Amino acid sequence: MAPDLESRSHPIKETKPEDIEAFKVDFELDDVTNPKNFSTLYKIWLVFQMSMLAMTGALGSSIISPGSTQIAEYTSASIEATSLTVALFVLGWAFGPMIWAPVSEVYGRRLGMLPAIFVLGLFSIGTATSKNAESVFLTRFFGGIFASAPISNVPAALGDMFPPATRGNAMTFVALCITGGPTLGPIIGSALTVNHNLGWRWTEYMEAIIAFFLFALCALCLPETYAPVLLKLKAQKLRKSTGDERYWHPHEKEKIDVHNVVTKHLARPLVLYSSRLQYRFSTMS
Repeated sequence: MAPDLESRSHPIKETKPEDIEAFKVDFELDDVTNPKNFSTLYKIWLVFQMSMLAMTGALGSSIISPGSTQIAEYTSASIEATSLTVALFVLGWAFGPMIWAPVSEVYGRRLGMLPAIFVLGLFSIGTATSKNAESVFLTRFFGGIFASAPISNVPAALGDMFPPATRGNAMTFVALCITGGPTLGPIIGSALTVNHNLGWRWTEYMEAIIAFFLFALCALCLPETYAPVLLKLKAQKLRKSTGDERYWHPHEKEKIDVHNVVTKHLARPLVLYSSRLQYRFSTMS
């Protein structure tokens, strides 16, 4: 790691600055490990996987809504109270990116999305097996936090693979999936709740099945796309294979801490809102 160079066999004090820069790891011009150099067909396949992850996170918000009457009858809650099953899930979306954005920026897109989609499945099962309204509401809120991971990180992953000139096409498809999830949710949920052998619990079981299936698929088929993480791993591999400790990458210094989260991920939206007039109008529209 870059900060540890002083303690290794090639100390910074004895190395010229130009030599240090020469051992900074980067992609070659036609490096096949660079996500921007992936083939078009492979990029389409990856966009499809990530879009399905994002759609699953969005689908979870509304798939349970047709079961509100059944939930009210089972838990003795009012119909108005059961609207919290959707509201709390969406509230979870608001808090989730404060967790998953830093994770994605430090540890990569895979760790920023895949563990979260798996835990979403677990909380969906928790909702499906709930015995009272309180547990339904609690598991829905935490489910929303984990569901937000692909919704917030998939657009970032597109930036890893596509230049600005061609990114719009991929982003259009992802946006269609994200907005289509809440639209498909009530359709799927209604088909499940009207079946007397299934009922409202199966809306959450279905969400869990989809989440677990996509987790398995993407764990096998979705590679890391965040360049700094890939280059950090490349530097570590070069040090191991060559025995030369001078190979390094700046991302090796990155870590998650309170200061970084507050200044970079929480304060930035406020700075943009206060300093850019166009952002104010976009949030008010």
